[in-house]
Amino acid sequence: MSLYSLNQGEPRELPFKIKLSNGQVRTDPSSFTAEELADVGYVFAGFAPEIDSKTQKVTWTGTAWVVSDKTAEDIQADQNVLWAEVRIQRDQLISEFEWRISRYLSETRQGMTTTDAIAELDAYMQALRDVTSQSDPANISWPTKPS
Repeated sequence: MSLYSLNQGEPRELPFKIKLSNGQVRTDPSSFTAEELADVGYVFAGFAPEIDSKTQKVTWTGTAWVVSDKTAEDIQADQNVLWAEVRIQRDQLISEFEWRISRYLSETRQGMTTTDAIAELDAYMQALRDVTSQSDPANISWPTKPS
């Protein structure tokens, strides 16, 4: 997908409609001419360069793409975002599973035969809580749900 910068802004895909300086409105980006795009203020930005997203970042200066190495702060910020996503997923899995523990407790209080083995439920819940002790948030080993 080709990207274009409007008035040196962040490159994006072309809009469906542009309004030329003479008041004409053009639609269908595949038919826009280079002259029409220049009239509106768009310049071809090409494609963002491919990078190693773990160690590099790419930015748009307003006129060109620049590839640079990530700082320690950039890398830590990336890790923080990944850990936040892991915690959200973990919390969702815990939330989706808690009903089985509730059912177990209810069955126990009523003197019924329990549907689940509490040791398996507890082990799974603890394994979910422990995912944040793993070393790489991009490569989490998720525990298997008890059947």
